[in-house]
Amino acid sequence: MSNNTSEDLSMEAVRRCPPRDEPPVLAIREVSVDFNIGGERVQAIQDVSFDVYAGEILAVVGESGSGKSVSSLASLRLLPDTANVTGSITTAGTDVLSATEAEMEALRGDDAAMIFQEPMTAMNPVYTIGHQISAALRAHRTVSAKEAHQLAVEMLDRVGMPEPARRAKQYPHQLSGGQRQRAMIAMALICDPKVLIADEPTTALDVTVQAEILDLIKDIQQRTGMAVLFITHDMGVVADVAQRVIVMQKGRVVEEAFVNDLFDDPRHPYTRKLLAAVPRLSISEGSVPVIESDPAESQEDVVLSAKDLVVEYPGRLGRRGFRAVQNVNFEVHRGEILGLVGESGSGKSTVGRCVVGLLKATEGELNVCGHDISNLSSRRIRPLRKRFGIVFQDPASSLNPRASIGDSIAEPLRLHGNLSSGKEARKRVGELLESVELPSSWYERFPHELSGGQRQRIGIARAISLEPELLVADEPTSALDVSVQAKVLEILLELQGRMGFSCLFISHDLAVVESLASRVAVMRNGTIVEAGSINQVLKQPQQAYTQRLIAAAPIPDPREQRRRTVERRAMSANEATRA
Repeated sequence: MSNNTSEDLSMEAVRRCPPRDEPPVLAIREVSVDFNIGGERVQAIQDVSFDVYAGEILAVVGESGSGKSVSSLASLRLLPDTANVTGSITTAGTDVLSATEAEMEALRGDDAAMIFQEPMTAMNPVYTIGHQISAALRAHRTVSAKEAHQLAVEMLDRVGMPEPARRAKQYPHQLSGGQRQRAMIAMALICDPKVLIADEPTTALDVTVQAEILDLIKDIQQRTGMAVLFITHDMGVVADVAQRVIVMQKGRVVEEAFVNDLFDDPRHPYTRKLLAAVPRLSISEGSVPVIESDPAESQEDVVLSAKDLVVEYPGRLGRRGFRAVQNVNFEVHRGEILGLVGESGSGKSTVGRCVVGLLKATEGELNVCGHDISNLSSRRIRPLRKRFGIVFQDPASSLNPRASIGDSIAEPLRLHGNLSSGKEARKRVGELLESVELPSSWYERFPHELSGGQRQRIGIARAISLEPELLVADEPTSALDVSVQAKVLEILLELQGRMGFSCLFISHDLAVVESLASRVAVMRNGTIVEAGSINQVLKQPQQAYTQRLIAAAPIPDPREQRRRTVERRAMSANEATRA
């Protein structure tokens, strides 16, 4: 790490990689973008310059609002009409800012293609996957519908789609998140582009699926020699895929470096801040101090207990129901944080919702704060709700957009009779806002006026408003930038230490769980496959599934990440051979 402690580096001092002899495939020169919002011009990026060359992956990294996605959208002229773009952009030989719309339509999808962050919103829900890939091909090539469909199936096979012929006939909603992303990659690559822009393509994916998608992009890039502009806020992903890195902050490029140089010696304070905020798995750093649960503790110290818990979702139209949770057993002791980890579909969120009475247990016992709630009606659970709270994954959808944040926080206090007057409500809400490091004067603000991290703090303030004995945190930081995530986790841990509540922390991020929890349980296909202390499970995993989760977690260290990628691929090859 550099010893440079300056809090500000001038733009002239920004480290930049030397230019190459060959021309870049994508060249952005002194590009500025502003938007007309309500009659005012709002600057998004300013004087941004960088190149992407054939055969390389350039990562553009920064937090939300840094301008990284605006830069990529501008390179294909996909910004809305309210945008004003100045400077120079050359993409695959096309002068983007002066090209006609017909020239841009010829460029998009042919010489240059884009993978979007959320394929479900980027794909047409009324057409099959095969039809959409075929249409992308036929827009730029003269081929028959039959030939285009066959080439679409072949491309799905190339990107590792299981049963490509059958998947080609399916609709986007019938595929998993990883399969939809593979279909999006197949659509982007069907015309062999010279430039591929990948805008946060793995943000919403589990670590194992993310690792597969990153491997896929790297393999295709090495095989075809195309230029890849990879946009992300995840420094572990940067370490995994990039040869060079651009760091953006507040619409400007603040640092450019080769990937090893950036991680070894980050020059700009913002780069150092990003790297410092990344939670790191200490799997290769020896033991970490953890709080081991005392097996002799009495049942009076058990705040949450699940015994042979089964949760089924009923079938429809005569179909059989789906068993989401099967014979799950675990305990959370007073003052303890238990991490519950697993991929999407493992059943972990179902368990969390069952714990707070939002879902009914089908079989088994669920004892929460001294009460078996497995067979209680909603009316009988209601008085118990003041003893446990929940923080949801998406605070935007869990907060009433028509209610001020103060009213949202005060609502559980009013429902459970903890307030006697409006004045008392304002005072208590003010205290809760300050406890999550937000100004008490924000009482009248609405959710849309807050950032994602600020909304999540509101969710935490509401969940702790009744001083619960148990808090369920369901993926509370998965959608947040790394520095915002670090702050939210710091606040949550400080509150837990001060208030002493127990916590069931649900996540697919093992590094986050390690930074908070004393014990961890790993779920797969509705069952707990491994459980124990952090040291036991993360340092000496016994189950192959846990080993795969740990191997797939990206590490913000390029050299270590390359070594882990080789080991992970060897592990996958050995499993395939045994199968």
